[in-house]
Amino acid sequence: MRLRLLQICNVGQIVGGTAACAWTVCRALPECEHHVWFLSSIDAATRDAFAGCQLEKIADVNVTKITALKPDIVFLHNTSRQKIVGDLRECRSLSINYLHSRIEPAEAARRVYCSEFLRNEYADPGGCILYQGVPLPEKRFGERTGEEIVVGRLCTPTIKKWPGELVNFYRDLSSRHPEISWEFVGAPARIKLCLEDALKGRCQFHEAGWEQRSQLWQWTALLHYQPGVTESFGRTVSEAMRCGCLPIVDRRGGFCEQVDASNGFLCDQLDEFHVALSKLANSVLANRLSEAAELVSNQRFSVQGFRERLLQLFSTH
Repeated sequence: MRLRLLQICNVGQIVGGTAACAWTVCRALPECEHHVWFLSSIDAATRDAFAGCQLEKIADVNVTKITALKPDIVFLHNTSRQKIVGDLRECRSLSINYLHSRIEPAEAARRVYCSEFLRNEYADPGGCILYQGVPLPEKRFGERTGEEIVVGRLCTPTIKKWPGELVNFYRDLSSRHPEISWEFVGAPARIKLCLEDALKGRCQFHEAGWEQRSQLWQWTALLHYQPGVTESFGRTVSEAMRCGCLPIVDRRGGFCEQVDASNGFLCDQLDEFHVALSKLANSVLANRLSEAAELVSNQRFSVQGFRERLLQLFSTH
């Protein structure tokens, strides 16, 4: 008999981190019967990505409705207490709340964290950490040639993730590194013109989309500077590393659990980002770091590895 797995996500957009994680759960466990409920409207791209799964938009997480479905496992993605109607702990299904950020979490039979950083934020030293798996992006646009240094940013298309401070940050880096071409995926319209001016037109923009992860095969490095926001895990970084795209990222949050000096660059100050970018011109060093990034991420963040962690989580409780 097939295992019936119900996942619940807050946002019905595949370009968001939690929906992308739910998608990876589906791919990691193809033998299961998959139901995915979203607490917001489901866009067309998400429906296409989740083809073969039973999708539904819901207003709240109703325990009576869950009981009627009779899932073997209820896998919540960062679900808050306020979204629950009833008591999940009374549900006959195994309920797991997989936390991706600091919230008031719904009570479930199990609570797991996406990173050690987030577990520490909850002051739960004995809590279970479940590292995500990420798929290897499709090679839609070819691969990097080494003839040009291309540094990209791929981020959820919200103003919160694209703050105004980025403009001066990129203006400064661009003035020091005229040899670099810049690319952006998901930049909201209001910041595009500012970035284009700051980079003197030496940049390219791509609309947000699931397929845009293929750009990681072409970029030399993924640069993620995010003032005011600390990523609990940072899924895009592990995706980049799986493509051999070097991470140049904030020395904060979940990034520190993926990146070290052997496979990328963790930076605190502007000058440290400058130094990291300067090293990309050394092709021998860049290739060595790229190979290390790909190796470690394939070992730690593959879909197969995620499958094994999920099955262990399900079987031990």
